[in-house]
Amino acid sequence: MENIRLYTDLTIRSKNGNSLKKYFDSFKKKLPEKWNCIQEKDYADTDTFKILNDVIRIQTPWYTNDHRKTTFSGGILLGLTDDSIILIKTTFSVTIQEEFIMEHLGFIIDLFHNEFLKANKSYNLFDHEFKLGGVTDDNWQRADIREARLTRLHSKADNRIYALAKGNNAKVNDKQVFYTTPNNIALSLSIMKKSFKRAKALHKNLILNRKEKKIDLKDNDKSQLYDFFEEIQACIIFAYVAVEAFTNAAIPENFKYTKTNEKGIEETWNKENIERWMQTSEKLSKILPDILKSTDIKAETFWPKFKELERVRNEIIHQKTVNKGTELNQDLYEDMLKTSIFDSVKSSLQVIEFYYNLDNAHPYFPLGMGVAKFQIMPIEDMATHFKAVED
Repeated sequence: MENIRLYTDLTIRSKNGNSLKKYFDSFKKKLPEKWNCIQEKDYADTDTFKILNDVIRIQTPWYTNDHRKTTFSGGILLGLTDDSIILIKTTFSVTIQEEFIMEHLGFIIDLFHNEFLKANKSYNLFDHEFKLGGVTDDNWQRADIREARLTRLHSKADNRIYALAKGNNAKVNDKQVFYTTPNNIALSLSIMKKSFKRAKALHKNLILNRKEKKIDLKDNDKSQLYDFFEEIQACIIFAYVAVEAFTNAAIPENFKYTKTNEKGIEETWNKENIERWMQTSEKLSKILPDILKSTDIKAETFWPKFKELERVRNEIIHQKTVNKGTELNQDLYEDMLKTSIFDSVKSSLQVIEFYYNLDNAHPYFPLGMGVAKFQIMPIEDMATHFKAVED
């Protein structure tokens, strides 16, 4: 195990439009000797915020680490998304000491690459991007992807790095409740994803699974339809909330934006003005490219889908009346029933990922979006630092 590459993450993408689904499905067939593939039908889906269309577990043969006197096999959980195959997590069938996990993890993933993937005849039709996260990845120590990232401080006095979780004390009736604070963006993504899965299942049952051309949703179907409308609205709203929160988090406190208004007068906007008055799509297309040095997000294929998400969200939040103001507009329900609404919702993740990949170490960006590098702030010593914070 001396010459292994310590990769912890893998993303597979198509070259020249080759089918990711066919490649993913091929993993289940013609396995190398002693390898197994297991369909994960009951997977809890709490390891990533990406929308998974299918999940499988690849089980390796048993191997022996003579140096550590350990016999083990690994489970590699893979997920299929619309545009990639991702390694969700790697598990071991025996307990491995914490200090040796990286060593065994690197071995399992290297083995999976060399003996399993390269043996597939379609291997060269796809890009296989390996990354090193592990202990340098904030996902490594998290118990829940909704957690806020740890704050890391390097104390010069004792040359130690301290990893701290943010907490809060709340008074609830006559009780004091202490809790570690979650990441606001992550909570919104979690609500979105749960509602997405429920809405997708209801939509499939009510419409897509039926052969008839004219469907009359009444009786028991009516209750399911209303459940669908509840779930898809929650999905749309929190997908947009996640993007808005992510966008605002990316804007530095001292950032200034200069623009010329309709009267030809030059205006300077600070962070507060931008957060309060500027539409999210404008922040994404005009503010964040300057901050994160990105290409034009409006040129991305998902941008029209996000604009549609923004439009439908605004229709839900700012509902208008029709028929001389005597009733609320019902047209938005037709928009929600279209199959394309799911692509619009998924565009929120594509928007976040577009910018996340430019700064995955940002302290306020969520976990569960891929490797999350972290920042370490130098301080003189812990006592002086926290006294300064309190003062």
